[in-house]
Amino acid sequence: MVIVIAFAVLKMQHNAKYLALRFKKNNCIVFGRKRKGKDLLFQKMVNVRDEPYIIILPNKTEPDKMMTYGGDCIVLNLKDLTLFPNTYKNLIDGNVQQVKRDDRLEKRDIYYPDGSVYTPSQYFKMLDARYPSLPLFLTVIGHLYDTNFHSNYNGSFGRLWDKIREQGDYFIKALGTIKIFGVFFSKYRLYEEYNSAELGLLPYQKARIFRNKIERAEYKLFTATNGLIKDMWIVQLKVNIHYDTRYFKRVFFSDIKDMEDSKIFDIVETESSSVDSDDGGSANVGEND
Repeated sequence: MVIVIAFAVLKMQHNAKYLALRFKKNNCIVFGRKRKGKDLLFQKMVNVRDEPYIIILPNKTEPDKMMTYGGDCIVLNLKDLTLFPNTYKNLIDGNVQQVKRDDRLEKRDIYYPDGSVYTPSQYFKMLDARYPSLPLFLTVIGHLYDTNFHSNYNGSFGRLWDKIREQGDYFIKALGTIKIFGVFFSKYRLYEEYNSAELGLLPYQKARIFRNKIERAEYKLFTATNGLIKDMWIVQLKVNIHYDTRYFKRVFFSDIKDMEDSKIFDIVETESSSVDSDDGGSANVGEND
């Protein structure tokens, strides 16, 4: 039993490193229903990577370290991510206006939590007008600052503003979190292709070992068509969690002064949830881990 548990923990740690490598090289979009572990994944990535980063709080009135994931962090506004007055039109017209670089952004990955709260897809006209340069900025962010942009949001795949969502290289659906004492076990589904994430396709369910020739051909065909689809578990200790999952209490309520004492309690109470075994899928495609 001890050997089995040790192997499972090592596998989950390997999964975390596997995802951290994707975060290091790509823009990652994390989505799913509330209390499924989206911020827990951001926290795990920050902990595993242990690198300076930026967190975006679009409507912040003052820096609030409780809404960061700990470590070496800079808090910025969404409007700081800009090449204004340049937009795609400037590139199309061959009329680029040079601007000053922002040294704060160099080699710091950007984490944008609660994206569907600040940039919901149904307000796309307002967002297009308010952040005209953001889509272009996100397109060339790797060239500009050697960094990546990651967002998480609550709800269905299409809830986030499409100008941000379509910049994703990998899409990760949070399926649920189970808390056992001071340990969190979270399940995620990794999508390599935008359309597969949008459709909610399931991983390939047939056994990975002893596949016959036809099954191997089927798997290759499905993977070529839908990209990699992979389920994985990640483990995390409560003591390594630094963010406040009830941050918006202090955003909206005037009589909330200091929630420092309740931060860990809130995480324990709100992040525990059941795990969806077949969450939103329509076909058995991809690779199940």
